[in-house]
Amino acid sequence: MKIYLVRHGETNWNKEGRIQGQTDIPLNAEGVRLAELTAAGLSDVPFTKAFSSPLTRARQTAEIISGEHDGLEPVLDSRIMEMNFGAGEGQSIEEIRENPDERLHNFIFHPQLYAVPPEGGETFGMLRRRAVDFMEKILRPLEPEQECVLVASHGGLIREILCWVDGTPRADFWRGSPQPNCAVNILECVDGKFKILEAGRVYYDSPTARILN
Repeated sequence: MKIYLVRHGETNWNKEGRIQGQTDIPLNAEGVRLAELTAAGLSDVPFTKAFSSPLTRARQTAEIISGEHDGLEPVLDSRIMEMNFGAGEGQSIEEIRENPDERLHNFIFHPQLYAVPPEGGETFGMLRRRAVDFMEKILRPLEPEQECVLVASHGGLIREILCWVDGTPRADFWRGSPQPNCAVNILECVDGKFKILEAGRVYYDSPTARILN
């Protein structure tokens, strides 16, 4: 079984360079265009099942890609939502990068040291538990009956899955393949074991959006 793990298209907050997390921001016009180009690029993939984060930007992306396949309806699953950043959502990524005192500075530069601030949010451990729960309880049992599965999600959640599959240390969370909007990652599940076949592929000319959530 092959799993196509796709990041959502661009949103206005992506364009403005703001942390989204679980704030529900829809695709903008460019995001719809990127999703449509990705849908065209994946039109020959024989998807037999589709899942999506319930956040609008991921759901819209899943629906656009699924539209190329008759009868394919994405199933919404909250386990593949983006990481929750609490009061940090909406912050400027540039300001976070430039100020070591910002609550999310370690998230970007030292993920192994990141701790949830008093204002709330999720730890990496919490993110991993729900991501792995989805992979093991939802996707793995589908192997005998499905050929190609679409999963539409978010940058942080996708990186967490890739790190889990590859055994990547937390400190190297950001060192894998870039995940621009509508990046496609192809995983394989054979005999219950997951393997990354390709990471960070795009079906448009030049990545234009930010690589965070």
